[in-house]
Amino acid sequence: MAKVQGNWGRKEDNPAPLYFMVVIFLLCTVVSVVAAKKYLLSAPSQTQPRQSIPPVASSDSTNQPESEEEQQRQEIEAIVQGMTLEQKVGLLFMVRDNADSPFTDIVSNTHAGGVVLFAEDFKGKTADQVREMIDQLQNASDGKMLVAVDEEGGTVVRVSRNTRLRSSRFQSPQALFKAGGYELIESDTREKCELLHSLHINMNLAPVADVCEKSSGFIYQRSFGKDAQATSEYVTTVVRTMNEYPVASCVKHFPGYGDSEGDTHEKLVVNEKTLDELFSRDLIPFVNAIRYGADAIMLTHTVIKEVDSETPGSLSPDVVSLMRETMGFEGVIISDGLEMGAINEYSGGDSGKVCVLAVNAGVDILCAPKNPLKDYQTVLSAVQSGEIAESRVDESVMRIVKLKMRLGLYKNT
Repeated sequence: MAKVQGNWGRKEDNPAPLYFMVVIFLLCTVVSVVAAKKYLLSAPSQTQPRQSIPPVASSDSTNQPESEEEQQRQEIEAIVQGMTLEQKVGLLFMVRDNADSPFTDIVSNTHAGGVVLFAEDFKGKTADQVREMIDQLQNASDGKMLVAVDEEGGTVVRVSRNTRLRSSRFQSPQALFKAGGYELIESDTREKCELLHSLHINMNLAPVADVCEKSSGFIYQRSFGKDAQATSEYVTTVVRTMNEYPVASCVKHFPGYGDSEGDTHEKLVVNEKTLDELFSRDLIPFVNAIRYGADAIMLTHTVIKEVDSETPGSLSPDVVSLMRETMGFEGVIISDGLEMGAINEYSGGDSGKVCVLAVNAGVDILCAPKNPLKDYQTVLSAVQSGEIAESRVDESVMRIVKLKMRLGLYKNT
């Protein structure tokens, strides 16, 4: 947590009573800021119970009897202990289709724990053909994969771009709010979840929690386009609604693009905000997303200068620590796409090194690694050699299995 510092000058000829009144006022202001920050990070959880269709296990342990929580922990440990090292490493990989090998071979040969689908995967397909495609991918693994899409609404839609799956594209958050406020955002989220679930998709890489109020900002069109408090309400509306369905949420892009005009799809971007600036604005939607039970959070590739001045956030142990230790997030951490330009620039194209760095930083799921077959072998070799501790892998696998239990992919015994 950043230290709040005062920098007050004084003139020797100021009357003493006035000087002390000014000092007392400023001290009170600093105390108020610190107290507010502590409240945001320590307030009791208000996570709502999950009611999924069909019913699925809740990932919210705060309302579970201790024996039930312990039983779930034991079940997860038993599942993890029954896995080979190859399977555990594979669980960290969320792969996409590429031209190097058939998609099913990529899934099978990496023991992939998930896939991420893009618009081309849905192009021209009917709902039955989409379900058949996903079922084939599931059969190439152990049938328990996370199947993820970016169905944000507006400019980023993978599924509803295809008019055979929905007559029109889902609208952007800004358009929805303008047309019907948070009530319409909630009903839109429900329709998304129902459509995705019907297609056998169990994760939406949404909502976008970046606070961006400038139309020149890279993320503006995809964001809520309002201040931190309004964005926070938007994010919690989506998260709470998704908690009722067997479709996982993934809040992004931690700790936020803000109003930056830089695009990490193309190049490295540096965020020069102080921690106080981040906590007073950009992190507020993430704090509340955690409070309301977000399943996963996606890390940006942006360099957060105040936290780690050299490393992209998705590869930085310090940025992961900000989320885990300072903000108390216990769910799944997903990297942004590891084939993106910022990561290529940082690593010099060494995608295997990138994956090793991300795992050692504390990332749970490696999203869209550039060379999945080679990168899988690189991570596996790093665990076998001790470069990555197997216990580090086990931590991530435990979180991933818990999420999959929430989605009904693993059944409680």
